[in-house]
This record gives sequence, C-alpha cells and structure tokens, in this order.
Amino acid sequence: LAAILKEFADVLSTSDENLGRTSLVRHAIHTGDAKPVRCSPRRIPYHQRAQVESLLDEMLRQDVVEPSSSPWASPIVLVRKKDGSCRFCVDYRQLNNLTRKDAH
Repeated sequence: LAAILKEFADVLSTSDENLGRTSLVRHAIHTGDAKPVRCSPRRIPYHQRAQVESLLDEMLRQDVVEPSSSPWASPIVLVRKKDGSCRFCVDYRQLNNLTRKDAH
C-alpha cells in the first residue's frame, strides 16, 4: 500500500485542503425538456446554522462549490456521522426523477 501511495502521490489528496480539480472531463446532466425544479430549502435548526455557514465557507474556499444563479435548486441536509461531526449532503431526488439515465 505504501508503494502505491508513493507512486501516485501526485494525484492523491493528503488533506481536505488539496482536494484538486480536473478539466479533463465535462460533466452534463441531461433532463430533456424538463422545466427546472427549484425545491424549497429545508428548515435548518438554529443550533446547526453556524455549522452550515462554516461548511459552506470551507467548500467555497476549497473551490468545491461556487455561487450560482441557476434556476435549479435542491435542499441541503446535514447528516450526523459516527464521530459526531456533520456531513453536508444535498437531496437530489427531484432532479434524479427528471434525469435521463445513461445506458451502460
């Protein structure tokens, strides 16, 4: 395992600070002629709001997310992990219902 990690060190992340990006592939979600869906945001409990802001700020800083004015919107969900911290998730069920599936 150590040899593999060393061999591919230039493409593996060693921390949350250097997640990396690629421009080798262009991603597209095909929804056909579907009208954009803008789901209402879920209520975030008051005690979690600071954590949501912190997670968003961190993802913006790391270029994981970016501001958008898209007509599409899906609600966020915080999911508690085993270690007590929270995972930032997005509920894409409405988008998934409209997405044309790839045939593999």
